[in-house]
Amino acid sequence: MNTSATTVVSAPGKVLICGGYLVLDSAYSGLVVGTDSRFYSAVTSSKRSGKEGRRVVVNSPQFDGGRWEYILDNEGRLVPIPGADNKIDRNKYVQYALQLTLSVAANLDQDFDAHFGELLEIVIVGHNDFYSQRPQLDSKNLPVTTASLKSLTPFCPTLTTIANVHKTGLGSSAAMITSLVASLLVHFQAISIQTGSSDEKDIQFTHNMAQFVHCLAQGKVGSGFDVSSAIFGSHLYRRFDPELISGLMARCESVGIERVTANEILEVVRDKMWDSQVQRVQLPPGVRLMLADVDAGSSTPKLVSGVLGWRKANPNEADSLWKELDKENMAVANTLMKISQVALENEVAYQAALAVCSTSVSSAWSTSDSEIVRLFGKVNACFSNVRSLLRKMSQLAKVPIEPESQTRLLDTISQLAGVVMSGVPGAGGFDAIFTLVIENPASKDGTNAAAVENIWKHWTESNVGPLLAGASNGGVECVKLEDVDGLSRFF
Repeated sequence: MNTSATTVVSAPGKVLICGGYLVLDSAYSGLVVGTDSRFYSAVTSSKRSGKEGRRVVVNSPQFDGGRWEYILDNEGRLVPIPGADNKIDRNKYVQYALQLTLSVAANLDQDFDAHFGELLEIVIVGHNDFYSQRPQLDSKNLPVTTASLKSLTPFCPTLTTIANVHKTGLGSSAAMITSLVASLLVHFQAISIQTGSSDEKDIQFTHNMAQFVHCLAQGKVGSGFDVSSAIFGSHLYRRFDPELISGLMARCESVGIERVTANEILEVVRDKMWDSQVQRVQLPPGVRLMLADVDAGSSTPKLVSGVLGWRKANPNEADSLWKELDKENMAVANTLMKISQVALENEVAYQAALAVCSTSVSSAWSTSDSEIVRLFGKVNACFSNVRSLLRKMSQLAKVPIEPESQTRLLDTISQLAGVVMSGVPGAGGFDAIFTLVIENPASKDGTNAAAVENIWKHWTESNVGPLLAGASNGGVECVKLEDVDGLSRFF
């Protein structure tokens, strides 16, 4: 494969640290943090395929059977090609993204045929943290530690199929679709994405397109915070009106996506009525996001349906609790933003505050002489209220948002020096936790993070394994193939 004209676009994963459930309602916002674990989609055009017709070949080399081939016919329809066993293995997320985005690209790119060539080759990979690496570590007789995870090859095989892989909850489908949609739009010159100088219209267009494709592939209009994070990185998110895309989704399901015209799609994704709200946020300097995969299953759809069922049956009770929860969520977000601003205005005082926080437990911060330390104490206190309200909602809805086993783990972590907050991300459940921790800026030895991981390692009530992912402010971006460690081996 000639990689000289390869287009590579990456999109980050996500962690919703405040606003679970509430982000489903446009009256409320959620605080989502983008991760440095990313998905990459690389697109290359070739003049000769050696076969009849224009072909699209998609490789997802981390999975068994992760290869799909299509013919793009003269009508612009994507026709799956059967595999060696004469069976068609459909990947709805990939196929929908390809069909709909290529249709739009053909409409917007006057030189679409020339840019396509005869063969379009696409490689899609995600950082290891998107999937549980326990099978890989078991195969190598390695313990579940950060050191073991760092020893694995980037984009290593999952040793299973896409259908059977254990995900870690970082938003793999949203990051994958966002990177794939964006890479195709960039490759066919429908948009331009340049780090730090992208046209906001192009970014918003890509967001709208990725939201539509993702919702259609899922078969429902979700909150959209995961795609929004894949586009914008860390931010405060308020959802868009589902009615913006519900009509087009119904038409796609009625006549088939291949019969929906590019103009119909563009009419929706270019609609100025898209009303999602994004307020850029970043964690304060020196505050580290730590993530862990808990080897216990939770079904997010079941959790969500349980909570929404309770809310529908008890609207007054639910609305009162949600307003209270939103107040605490926003206090966490606004105080973190205030701390970030103070860090810019007075670096000396901020570094001194980090030194205090990193060597003491959060219960001592609220009485400190330092305003900055007290602000960190406020974040901790408000998030403690968030957790309390989530547990109350768990009881009322009879849904395990913060199960007792998770509560005991989170309470233990929260008693460590430097821990700002620790909770269950998103919809909660048994399968993941996050922690925000401060390290001593003078030592930079990772002592506090090591203490958190030590709790995970020796926790007997559940099997807790670290992830390598941390927080990242960046959203969707174009990158060079050679700049991504481990990516070039797939070409």
